[in-house]
Amino acid sequence: MTFPKRLIHDNEEVLHDARPHCWRLVGPTLVVVVTVGGCATVFALWSKAPQWSGWALIGIGALGVGYFLGRYLQWRSTELVVTSMRVIYRTGVVSRSSREIPISSVQDVNVVQSLGERMIRKGRLSVQSAGLHGGEPFVDVRRPAVVQGLINRTIERSRQHDTLRDAEAERVSVSEELEHLAALRRRGVITDGEFARMKAELIGLPSDREDDDSDDLD
Repeated sequence: MTFPKRLIHDNEEVLHDARPHCWRLVGPTLVVVVTVGGCATVFALWSKAPQWSGWALIGIGALGVGYFLGRYLQWRSTELVVTSMRVIYRTGVVSRSSREIPISSVQDVNVVQSLGERMIRKGRLSVQSAGLHGGEPFVDVRRPAVVQGLINRTIERSRQHDTLRDAEAERVSVSEELEHLAALRRRGVITDGEFARMKAELIGLPSDREDDDSDDLD
């Protein structure tokens, strides 16, 4: 399944895109098999049935098929997407419902699996985000532990990227401030001594004035 490209932000990468576990279709499949199979059996064995009963059996079989198709379309239109920026859960055939959690807001990711769910590799994924009470539950997730690990790695990469970006912004800010001080010195607004002291303060080095003050105290 492919997440629509028109919904992807600039510099955003889709890391995971999957429908719910196919176990969700087991119940509807059994319903349609039992319904259609039962109607066909009754129709074959009840050879002397009145005409209206045949139409009734066809209607019952059609209802079973319709139920299966409805659940299948619902399953097919449901997707859990993990990108480098967001966790997205979309569902709905006619009307669409979408929940998005920014990666930067995710505080915790939990997986809950029963013994049977572990055997068929499905489970419940809960994403705890800032500003919300409780987690955002996503049910029938395929291999939820793998998705959990992917989200945690994405969170770590996002935090590392933010740290590097902040460090770069600070470096650029210091560089711009130094250029501003140099321009003030060239225009004679500040002296060479004041420039040296302010430069030392910006880059975190002790200034000559501080050394002089220390000597005076001695």
